Amino acid sequence: MSRSQIAWERSGRAPAVLLGLLVFLTPIAAHAQVDNTPPSTPQDLTGIPATSTQINLTWSAASDPESGVSFYRVYRDGSVVGSPNQTSFADTGLQPDTRYAYRVSAVNGAGIEGGRSSREAVRTLEEAEDRPPPPTDLVAQVVSSTRIDLTWSHPDPGNVNKYWVYRGSPPQFIAETDDPEYQDTGLTPAVTYEYRVTAVDGNGVESVFSDPASARIPDATPPTIPQNLEAAPVSTSRIDLSWSASSDPESGMGVSGRRSGRNLWKQFVPGHWAHSGNSVRVPRVGGERRRARERSERAGQRPDA
Repeated sequence: MSRSQIAWERSGRAPAVLLGLLVFLTPIAAHAQVDNTPPSTPQDLTGIPATSTQINLTWSAASDPESGVSFYRVYRDGSVVGSPNQTSFADTGLQPDTRYAYRVSAVNGAGIEGGRSSREAVRTLEEAEDRPPPPTDLVAQVVSSTRIDLTWSHPDPGNVNKYWVYRGSPPQFIAETDDPEYQDTGLTPAVTYEYRVTAVDGNGVESVFSDPASARIPDATPPTIPQNLEAAPVSTSRIDLSWSASSDPESGMGVSGRRSGRNLWKQFVPGHWAHSGNSVRVPRVGGERRRARERSERAGQRPDA
């Protein structure tokens, strides 16, 4: 035991050199834990009138690499009306046919507020009794790899002049049609599309949105074939496989294995697999299946070509 330790135990006080070290390290540790940087500003603020008394807001997430984004502040006409922790907010209790202006900011884990987003002005819908009822029974059906057909009905078709079709969330107007059906073309495989429809009467008054309907166009394109498959015997009961990874830009992929004609379906990281047995072959999975095959050696024999 050193003299300084003995003196510390007897006096109950730390040596001066240790006290100096603690004084030096404490500000550094405290400084490392403080986030003095505000989060980024939310982008793409969009407002959609849901009813005569409600407006739905969405925006792109802000970021803060130091302490993260804790929540958002929603401003309506300059006053805070909500503090959601997600990138959406439903503003309720509004006046019919009234225009409101919104901005959104992010607050990080240190309580620092970032800049406010660009201004988004939205008008609530007119009173519900002055509007036609919304379409009902909306159905979205996949017809091909680039097309989805929509059909719906309306409780008072004689009072409807036309229909407006919306796609996405938040809904974006894509088409106008006179009939209760629509063909949405030019779509992309392996994507889910969501739709809503409104009815417009002879005075140009639009209904509220119908209930949503969605459909996903399947991925019909197979992934690429694995290449450079190699089988290396490790022991009398184990063979390690490795190969160049396949790719599928639409829906991704997994890999399955077969040994001696038996299915050994497994999902794992493409590129490596260890399995026991005398004979193995590794196919790819997704769309139309094609298998790259390789036989390993048996009990020390050279692998078959």
